Amino acid sequence: MRRFSVLIAMCALLAGADSIVTVARQADAASTPKPAATPQSAAAPAPAKTPRPPVSVEARSVRVDVLIQRKKGGQIVSSLPYTLVGETGDGIGTHGLSLRLGVNVPVPTPGYYAPNQPPQPVTINYQNVGTNIDCYVAAAAGDRYDVRFILDDSSVADANGTQDPTAGVTAPVFRSYRITTNLVVKDGERQEINVATDKVSGETVVAEITVTGL
Repeated sequence: MRRFSVLIAMCALLAGADSIVTVARQADAASTPKPAATPQSAAAPAPAKTPRPPVSVEARSVRVDVLIQRKKGGQIVSSLPYTLVGETGDGIGTHGLSLRLGVNVPVPTPGYYAPNQPPQPVTINYQNVGTNIDCYVAAAAGDRYDVRFILDDSSVADANGTQDPTAGVTAPVFRSYRITTNLVVKDGERQEINVATDKVSGETVVAEITVTGL
């Protein structure tokens, strides 16, 4: 019985010691200061976009003179002048000047012909021929201009035709002349932009342009 009492006393002492250790640990944890939270760095604000200043371009009124000449053997066969008036733009491709001049030419198409059969009637189709000009002018440094020039010229050949013996009609022959170019021209100065030779007629075709400020 005495031994049992001693054993109970020892268990009580051990339990009390554990409680004291637990209380001490809790007190130390409470007294230990917690590390301060690291403040999150704020996101850097996006740089403000600086608005682009408007491009200041002084529009100029200009006159564009175009001359198409055909020469043969040193003689001028034809000379066709054209004039367009408008304003310069702020770059090639803006404020275009355009000219359309043409006519619809009848083109006969013979019907089917077979021996011992009545001839089929001739049908008439129309093809447009004439001159189409597109010109874009932008003011450059000093008294110069940046020019984009597009020319599409077509015509009926003067003395070249083919005769269809079955239908008794003449089919016209068409010729064409096209230019697309970019160039810089001085104010009021005539500039030759193209020289070409017609393979059929042997004529030399010369195109000239003059841009004059108004």
